[in-house]
Amino acid sequence: MKTISHVFAFVWLLAITLSAHAHHSAVVFDFDKSISVTGTVTRLLWRSPHVAINLELVNEAGETEIWKLESYAINSLVGRGWKKTDVKKGEVITAQVNPLKSGKPGGVLQWVTLADGRVLPIHKDSPNGNKEVKVDVSTQSTIYVSTESAEDLAVRRKAALEREKKWRPATLPLINNVGGPGALDPEALIKKRSAAPFDMTGVWEFRVEDERSAKPGVNPWDFYPIPKLMPKAQATLDEYRAVIAQGKRGMDPHARCYPPGQPALMTRFGAFMAIQLPTAVYIVHRFNNSFRTIFLDGRGHVNEDIRQETYNGDAIGRWDGDSLKVDLVGFGSPEHWIMDGIQVSEQFRMTEHIEMLNEGNTLMIEMIFVDPENWVGEWKHTKFYDRLLNMDIEEATCIAELDNSALPGL
Repeated sequence: MKTISHVFAFVWLLAITLSAHAHHSAVVFDFDKSISVTGTVTRLLWRSPHVAINLELVNEAGETEIWKLESYAINSLVGRGWKKTDVKKGEVITAQVNPLKSGKPGGVLQWVTLADGRVLPIHKDSPNGNKEVKVDVSTQSTIYVSTESAEDLAVRRKAALEREKKWRPATLPLINNVGGPGALDPEALIKKRSAAPFDMTGVWEFRVEDERSAKPGVNPWDFYPIPKLMPKAQATLDEYRAVIAQGKRGMDPHARCYPPGQPALMTRFGAFMAIQLPTAVYIVHRFNNSFRTIFLDGRGHVNEDIRQETYNGDAIGRWDGDSLKVDLVGFGSPEHWIMDGIQVSEQFRMTEHIEMLNEGNTLMIEMIFVDPENWVGEWKHTKFYDRLLNMDIEEATCIAELDNSALPGL
């Protein structure tokens, strides 16, 4: 009979060990408790932003139940020596986990012991958790080669060109008659401009403030101290805190795959890539591949009569000495939270003051938030991001029906 054994022991584990790769808050887990769960693997969800393992076991009451166990994203596990083929459906494994506060079957993984005795570490407290792992990520060499003959290829290509000519627009290039010019228009890109003081192109990792992470109930991606909230906003925050005190995720829109939106997007753990051109900075984050643009071509904000409300805002940047100043408006999308428990309204706007430090290896972003519907005055904060090499941003989608079905507490 497969069993679950409870080991009540204090585990030195800050919420950061999960949050560093989580797309939502880790408030549902009890990090002061560690338990050992042994069961049969029924599912391995090998995808970002979370890898998840589901185990079937018989509990102490003799009932069959499914334990849903949450872990880091793929890159983080591979960096610790994991391979997709290590955890096989139908095999019996033992997982050390921090369980759900609710007492329901589920938790966040600390490490996994396979049927052959091998330990797959996750955080530094795992057996061999600090052991350096050499990972072979060499590319497979198999590339598809068509067996089509040269004659058949020529016939097919000729037919395709005939179709192209038949349906070719009367005038090229195509022109959008609303707005413009576009930041990627060839004429815009070759226009003479003063050289930018720095280039953000690269991959950047959010810097964790460990001393803030150690405070109970304080997530290092949030923006403490909080200003004086308006009554409605304070009531929402109080309700959120009451919900998480029960170990629930019910009010967390990120757990339900809503976009984080600005400024939460820029403070999610994990990396984002920036591609800087003379006319714009394009940013894609590993968190659900959320996308934002900072326009640098001298345009103004989109007229509010035609502007759509978005999660990342209409961002207009301008160079000011050695820094980039960005003004963002156009918010008010559903379930848009500035941080856990605090929403933004259509009156929300923010500015970013971006500087480059440490010989081009650190970004410092000073942020100012204004939302008279939700808080009093200006709310200011500064975050840091460090250049990350040997890293690419890959596809990472959050699909509630797929991901949440394998995750605990959802």
